[in-house]
Amino acid sequence: KPEGETPAEISKERPWADLLMGIIHFEEGDMDAALASLLKAESYDPRLPDLHLRIGEVYLRQRHSDDAERAFLRALEIDGDSPAAHLGLAMVHLRKRRNEEAAEQALQAVGLQHFLPMGHFYLGVALARLGHRERSALAFETSLTMLPGLLAAHRWLAALYQQAGGNPEKAARHREIYLQMRRRREVKAQA
Repeated sequence: KPEGETPAEISKERPWADLLMGIIHFEEGDMDAALASLLKAESYDPRLPDLHLRIGEVYLRQRHSDDAERAFLRALEIDGDSPAAHLGLAMVHLRKRRNEEAAEQALQAVGLQHFLPMGHFYLGVALARLGHRERSALAFETSLTMLPGLLAAHRWLAALYQQAGGNPEKAARHREIYLQMRRRREVKAQA
């Protein structure tokens, strides 16, 4: 132990170290180690900023939607104005096909932080599933103004604009952008 530090001072630093290790493991793709570090941090200090968001992200990656939902709800208990927690809940609800709830959470997220491309994207998915084609197209277009490389948004727009009463020119344009971007990614992956 460093000179002059008491065990209480050391234990106060430990949750941050475990949180950081959890983030590192997550970025390295080791979800089991990430979750172990994050849950250890939670045992020391359950109110660490962003801790429950990180736990929720791990559970999402592991496809444990119920656990992810609990983590994002816990994050909202700590910070009710967290756009990231609402965004996480939107994703959970989309996975569970609870589209109205997904749309509500995505709206909450973009209401708190407008520049949130994935919030607009998730809103678009939920609205498309609910049959609101024009509103979903607007949400996807908004996500693309913020994140032009969002491949899935181009794919959704191509499909939406191709539907009866849609816009075949826009459908063709988004399909072409999607195909070009996908080819580029495949070439990069092979290099």
